[in-house]
Amino acid sequence: MSDINTLLEVALRDSRNLEVIIALDRLLLLPENDAALHAAMKDLETVKSFINTKLPSHLKEFARGLFVQHGRLVAEYYKAKLETGETAR
Repeated sequence: MSDINTLLEVALRDSRNLEVIIALDRLLLLPENDAALHAAMKDLETVKSFINTKLPSHLKEFARGLFVQHGRLVAEYYKAKLETGETAR
């Protein structure tokens, strides 16, 4: 893990913001159904808000890049599940 990854993880997890910490933990799991997708979207919004308002400026750009990357991963994963009919609604 790179130094910037480590700094970012420490900044997010040591924020003492329980909502952000729980959102990060839930975002480790990719959504299997509509409810999980909506929960992931809410969790992404929680993390995005924290990034934009609380992170030091030297970490914001890196964090935004990871945020966008993860959002795309969630979208692509769920789209593939829909296309194969594997989602449980």
